[in-house]
Amino acid sequence: LLSMIGCAFIMITYIKFDELRTTGRKLLVFLSLADFLTAFGNFMGIIWFIRHDSMDAAVSNVLCEFHAALTFFSSVSSFLWTVAMAIHLYVCIVRLDSITADRLLPYFHVACWALPAVVGIVPWALGVIGHDGSLKVPSWCWINPGLQSALFWQYFSGKAWEIASYITVVVLYARIKVALCKQRAEAMVTAAHLSTNGGFRNAHVIAEANRKLVFVPAVFIAMRIWGTVRFLVGAHLQHHVHAKAMAWVVPLQGIGDSAQGFVNCILFCFFTEKVRS
Repeated sequence: LLSMIGCAFIMITYIKFDELRTTGRKLLVFLSLADFLTAFGNFMGIIWFIRHDSMDAAVSNVLCEFHAALTFFSSVSSFLWTVAMAIHLYVCIVRLDSITADRLLPYFHVACWALPAVVGIVPWALGVIGHDGSLKVPSWCWINPGLQSALFWQYFSGKAWEIASYITVVVLYARIKVALCKQRAEAMVTAAHLSTNGGFRNAHVIAEANRKLVFVPAVFIAMRIWGTVRFLVGAHLQHHVHAKAMAWVVPLQGIGDSAQGFVNCILFCFFTEKVRS
């Protein structure tokens, strides 16, 4: 619920404050929409898990499959919008081409909505969604573990996209951070030569952008890594599934998978001076 509220707040502040309607903020709004759907889908999954024993079997199956397909779609969309934000910043800051960066938006929409729709619809249509209470998968519905091709579908429905997003985001933000550090150093040198305050102000702005930028991949990875660890252990290191250390992974995954929208709200709304005032 907190994540859904946080996502809604991000979207409301974008509508309310004209000065926040930058392309970067627009991408954050689309990311928040995907995160809202993820939190909603997980909330549906909790309700299903609590009530499925007392439900009619047909209703239970439909609800199970629907919330699983919804979270497939929204999670992959969230991964891709996070990558889209990184690509946009990379083109703006490293390539110094904000016009091209803004022109990428229609392509982002195709990639970040159409591809996740395929990921959500195909497993649902082929009937591969099911439930397993083991450590391999979340406690609500995901891919039916009894399938011979279950591991393929588990990667296809989210984990392959998630792991690829980790790598892409870290690489792009590392390049962006290096570029910002270089630009800050150049601004400081220019200010020192010209003995003006403008250069120092520019350096301060770059430093502030640099500081906030670190949180984007950090939040994404910190929130989502627990589900990835749980999946990889369950899929490839089954002799560690019942280790004591793994008992902490389940609640951390439950919190992290739905918390990205709430944490983004804190970082990009409550830490924004205009919104606070």
